[in-house]
Amino acid sequence: MARLELHHRYKASPDTIFKAFTQPKLLSRWFAPMNMSMPKVDLDLKVGGECCFTMKDSDGNEVTTRGRFLEIVPNKKLAFTWAWEHSHEPVTTVSVSMRQQDGQTVVILTHEGFRNEEERNKHAAGWNDILGKLEDSLQRSPERKPTRKQRIKEKHKAKSREFKGRVKSIAKQRIKRVA
Repeated sequence: MARLELHHRYKASPDTIFKAFTQPKLLSRWFAPMNMSMPKVDLDLKVGGECCFTMKDSDGNEVTTRGRFLEIVPNKKLAFTWAWEHSHEPVTTVSVSMRQQDGQTVVILTHEGFRNEEERNKHAAGWNDILGKLEDSLQRSPERKPTRKQRIKEKHKAKSREFKGRVKSIAKQRIKRVA
């Protein structure tokens, strides 16, 4: 079985990091790889409680992972199972540990139970994207509303993703007509 371990440092307290991982409103802002969004997050934050994450790509395709919380230690550790819906991949385990060091929080994300290195490496790319988006999210205060400039930028990004999706759809239709 292959195992993944990533270490990231954040200029935020363990409490802030823990909240980012356990509050659906905050999670939905960053908990998806690049070019994906998180339109749905359901958490029953207790040991044995279910967690469900639905991610959406720029073409509108959705993928969902489900799991159960195995361990919850506020501001220190969160562990849960991870299983892709409609997939033959095995159920894996994710744990997120937090510790304060030199005024920052070190986050150690461990994901284990992969059948092989290829599956692990695919997840490594996604987790690195996600942890990078967490950094971006932490730089924006959750209490602060986005500025007009940020809203315009987000609206532009959304329209760009929508346009790219339409172009791909039209291209697929044209290829079918030619074939």
